[in-house]
Amino acid sequence: MSIYGVAGMLAVTHRRSDSVPPEGVRLVVARERLSPLRPVAGVWLTSWGHDPSLPTVARPLVLAGPARLDGARVTDRRVARLLQDGHQPELARFLPPFAVIGLAEEGLRVATDRMGMSQVFLGAGPGWEAVSTSARLLHLLLDQGLDEEAVLLQSQLGWQLFEHTLYSGVTKLAPGESLTITDDGVRRRPDTDGPAAPGSTRLGDAVDRASTTLRRFTTALLEDTDDPVLQLTGGMDSRIILSSVPAARRAGLRAMTLDVPGSRDTSVAGAVAVRYGLTHQVVTLDGLRSVSAGEWFDRVRSTAAAHDGMLNPVAKAATEWAEESVDQGSRLGGLGGEVARGFYYVGPVRPAPVDRRRSDRLARWRMLANEAVAPEALHTRYRRAAEDVALDAIHAALVAGGSEWFSATDDLYYRHRMPRWAGLAETVASTSRTIVNPMLDPAFIRVARDLAPRDKGHARFLARLQLELDPALAALPLEGRPAPETFAYPGPLSLVRRASTQSRLGIRKVKQRATRARRPPAGGNVVATAVTHHVREHPALLGPVRDAGWFDQGWLTDVLSGSVNPAPHTVAFLMNMLVALDARNGPR
Repeated sequence: MSIYGVAGMLAVTHRRSDSVPPEGVRLVVARERLSPLRPVAGVWLTSWGHDPSLPTVARPLVLAGPARLDGARVTDRRVARLLQDGHQPELARFLPPFAVIGLAEEGLRVATDRMGMSQVFLGAGPGWEAVSTSARLLHLLLDQGLDEEAVLLQSQLGWQLFEHTLYSGVTKLAPGESLTITDDGVRRRPDTDGPAAPGSTRLGDAVDRASTTLRRFTTALLEDTDDPVLQLTGGMDSRIILSSVPAARRAGLRAMTLDVPGSRDTSVAGAVAVRYGLTHQVVTLDGLRSVSAGEWFDRVRSTAAAHDGMLNPVAKAATEWAEESVDQGSRLGGLGGEVARGFYYVGPVRPAPVDRRRSDRLARWRMLANEAVAPEALHTRYRRAAEDVALDAIHAALVAGGSEWFSATDDLYYRHRMPRWAGLAETVASTSRTIVNPMLDPAFIRVARDLAPRDKGHARFLARLQLELDPALAALPLEGRPAPETFAYPGPLSLVRRASTQSRLGIRKVKQRATRARRPPAGGNVVATAVTHHVREHPALLGPVRDAGWFDQGWLTDVLSGSVNPAPHTVAFLMNMLVALDARNGPR
């Protein structure tokens, strides 16, 4: 596997009339042991994990996917025609994550899904421009060091906002954006989809449209997909997906649940599986301790590299280890439901303005609470600045989302958290299995985004959708929460039950804030402890981060001596920085 992920590409355009690519680019490609750059339509191209003969006129290079529209597969030939004809709106409608590069009359064309879940990056050097699925590879080509604000944001939030990356001069393509790459340079074309219009769709109409979309989607999916595996949890989103599967197709449908200690997901999902005759597989994390410390270090470092250092590699390495016991075929999941239920809503849902006080409270209580590194891990000049940078960036994202508070939080989740956090994970995972999330279908997303916040708050819309799809499943309790029907038509009893749940969660959050505790990801403590043990046995491994000036020297010494045991999120940031600060191109 390439250190830049299982599969990917690099396309370089040289503005000069030279018949060879820029020398510096060729040297990096050779040093990284990538296939030599080859000319395609006036552009220099290399790829890994793909058929090296692609792209051709009839067959494009699908970078994330495959192409799926309204649940059904789309042929490579049709995708190629859409690229050649410049049908960007149609290409943007493909189910996320999706990205493709193919031949057009002008040169090579790159298109991405409307949500920007697919990860494609852009950078420009002296006399050349480059597009790649790897931000880190562009970083090596540019040799400009790291972006200070992005590093500090990563240390607090664990992922990025807007189109920023950890690497100076490297940016992510915006949602729905397409590119045309020629020997004259890169021409960018923004998405043509209009903005969301919260409140323009009534709740009843939204339920009808969403249920029709999901039923059509899952029916089409089951017709052309062999034996998919449903990711079944104890929550509402995956239950809605199951409810959209025709009743006659449920018996024998394979389902998988990750058994997380302290969660009742497995028991709730198991009861649903028995009720409907699903073939249920429970995947546990019981064997994490059987993996050596050295292997965990290598796994976490590889995971950080594959995700460009912009996702929690400790958490991801643990779940990837568990995934090795699961068939890597087609996976049917419920990702996307968060967009439809006001993920960041707190308290009564009434119109309110976006202001700094609300932004900071949301950031500190919800967004930084579990992701921020231990302050003492950072160099003293960054400790206060890191939180300030994160708070400023989150507020800027909320302001960009509109003037009304709850709609702005919806935009924050849709335009930032989904593509920069979930999208990064899904793009990498899509190289090893087919990922299908019907709630990411553009038609479903449009319904959810055009609902008024009051109709999404407290899971009202999703609960009514569940009732419409399957009333029997709506009557079964969720993991840690009442049955979905409780949220659909709130009465005195349901309000009491909902208030009890919110109170319990609120007390937990207050205790967490008071103790400055960080809730570890599933398996995070075991993996982080193993990684820490390995670097203590091999302290030279931390040479790049020790010399770079981002971390406190005393803290690093205490970690290596054993007097400090860093928490999982701090270990995650440390490993991301270790990858970003590769000794070959440390920051200037």
